Order: sequence, then structure tokens, then C-alpha cells
Amino acid sequence: MSIALRYAFAAAGTVIAVFTLAMCIMGYKKYGDISQAADRDYILLPCFIHIGCCILAFFRSVPGENLPSVKSFFSKPDGPEKGSFLYYCFCSSSLSLAFLIIPLIMFLISLTGEPLLILTAAAVPLLPALYMIFEIKRKIKEKDHAVLSDIPAVISKLTLLIGAGTVLREAWDITSRTSDRPLFLEMREASLRMKNGMSEEDALYRFSQRCGIREARQLASVITQNLKKGSGELSTSLRYLGGECWAEKKNRAVVEGKKAEGRLLVPLMMMFIGILLIIIVPLFSGLI
Repeated sequence: MSIALRYAFAAAGTVIAVFTLAMCIMGYKKYGDISQAADRDYILLPCFIHIGCCILAFFRSVPGENLPSVKSFFSKPDGPEKGSFLYYCFCSSSLSLAFLIIPLIMFLISLTGEPLLILTAAAVPLLPALYMIFEIKRKIKEKDHAVLSDIPAVISKLTLLIGAGTVLREAWDITSRTSDRPLFLEMREASLRMKNGMSEEDALYRFSQRCGIREARQLASVITQNLKKGSGELSTSLRYLGGECWAEKKNRAVVEGKKAEGRLLVPLMMMFIGILLIIIVPLFSGLI
């Protein structure tokens, strides 16, 4: 790489570094609170997020925030009401880390003169965004698995309490306080909304949206339909739904057991091959 080109990379890196520093100073004063509010379970290094917030302020809106696929994906962790803020934090953090990484790579290109590092300058800034997407997907999967695992027991508890004469709100509140797993936390959030004046229908709808799985939507639908009818068949409907959920849980357990058996075959085969090698290699080398 020529000296002039290396100087050009150094100059570009300096300009981007100065711009990033200016955004950091301006953004810290204006968007410092967002760093505290950002969810550290999903956002990488939120202490730098104000840099991206300041850059996004040049746009009238966050790019892509109205796309249905974006809304659907970022609403899954904490519900639609927090989905827009999570996407905003994701974009801000991605921009912040990209503008922190790019000058370093440009200075490295200037010092080493290695042309292949130009490809790195294009690819590496994308890694933080890809990592955050992977983490969000992983945590969504973990939450869905936990909710699916707990929902049959929750329906059974609600069935027993309502069948014993407990009113719905009280039965829901009692059940929500029996554990701190994701489903029970979502139930607690719905219970708090009901206490603050929200109707059961709206609270249950938001509960089903925040859980994001079919079984939670079925539970909310069964309760809502019985509330609208004003009938006393809620306990019977829940018992029927609970039976379906327990049957599905047993089927999932069988499928997961078969998958686990398949995964165990790999180390067993490796051990078998290792034993064969221990026996055959000395045999052919004339040691035994």
C-alpha cells in the first residue's frame, strides 16, 4: 500500500474519531439517561449508547422501525410496548460500537499497510449488531421454553382456585406469586395492571402478547370469552385447556428425549473409535 493511501486512512480515522468524540460529549449530556434505562440483558455495552443516540438524532425516525418483521422480533422479549425502545437501543448501540471500532481499524491499516484489513473494516463493525441479535434470539428461546414448561401447572393452579370459589383476579394474583420464573413474572405484571384500573380483557391481551406463545394466547382467550359470557364454566374450560397443555408437554418431553439420545450417540461413537484405535494400532505396529 502506498504512503499516500496510508496517510489517507490515517486522516479518515482521525476525522471519524473526532466526530465520535464530539457525539460522545454531546450525547452524554442529552441521552445519558438512556444508558441507564437500556436493558443490559440485550444491549451490548450500554455505557456508550449515547453516541448512537446522538447520531440517530440526525434522522427524523429510526430506520426500519415501522417494518412488521422488526416490530415482531423486538416485541418478543418484553412485549410491544417496549419493543420500539429496545429497537432504538439496539440501533444506537450498534452505531456507537461501529464508530468506536472503525477508527481503530483505519489507524491499524495506516500503520501496517495491509490491504486485507480493509475487508475487516467493513465486516468487524457489523459483529456487535449480529451478537446482540443472537443474544436476543437466545433469550427469546429460553423464555419461550420456560413459559411452555410452566403453563400447564399454572392452568392447573388457576383451575383449582377458581373451582374452590376464588374470584379470577385473586386466583391470578395468588398463582403469580408462587414463583419468579418468566411466566409468573408476566402474570404479576398483568395483575398489577388490573389493580391499577385496567380491565381484565386488556390486561390478559397484553399478557398474551408479552408471552408470545400460542398456549398463553389460548389461556387469555378462554378466560376472556368466559368473562364476556358471564357463565360459571371457567373452571371447566380451564380444566380442558390444562389437559391439552399437559398432553403437549408430555409429547415435547418425548421428542426432546429422542433428540438427547441422538446427541449421546456422537460421544459414544467417538469412545468406540478410540478403543478400536488403542487395540488396532499396536497390533499392526507389531507391539503385541
